[in-house]
Amino acid sequence: MLVLIIFALLLTGCSDNKAAPVNRQAQAAPVYISKAVLKSVPIEIETVGNVEAYSTVLVKAQIGGELTIVDFTEGADVHKGDRLFVIDPRPYESQVAQAEATIAKDKAQFQAAQANLARDMAQEEFARSQAQ
Repeated sequence: MLVLIIFALLLTGCSDNKAAPVNRQAQAAPVYISKAVLKSVPIEIETVGNVEAYSTVLVKAQIGGELTIVDFTEGADVHKGDRLFVIDPRPYESQVAQAEATIAKDKAQFQAAQANLARDMAQEEFARSQAQ
């Protein structure tokens, strides 16, 4: 058996079958030549991700009411004192009108009380002068 294996190896190793020649021209890669130039190249990176704000602020109204105007766009920079919202002023305007009416009524009552006091003091003075 060993003789058979050696004979098979000799037979295949000594055969005249040569491999087909490799075409070196077909395997050559094309090469391009250009001059190197020194210039600024912008760096651009395209990626997908989530953006988180550097700082956020919780905005709360000091009074309640219906918002009629939103005066900013979400994500825009805002500064202290910028108007952000407009709350419907009608309920507050009616409360102011009612308070002004109450003030006017109270002023009228005060003036009437002052007039009554002046009248009563005059009557008292008259009564004192009559009593003497």
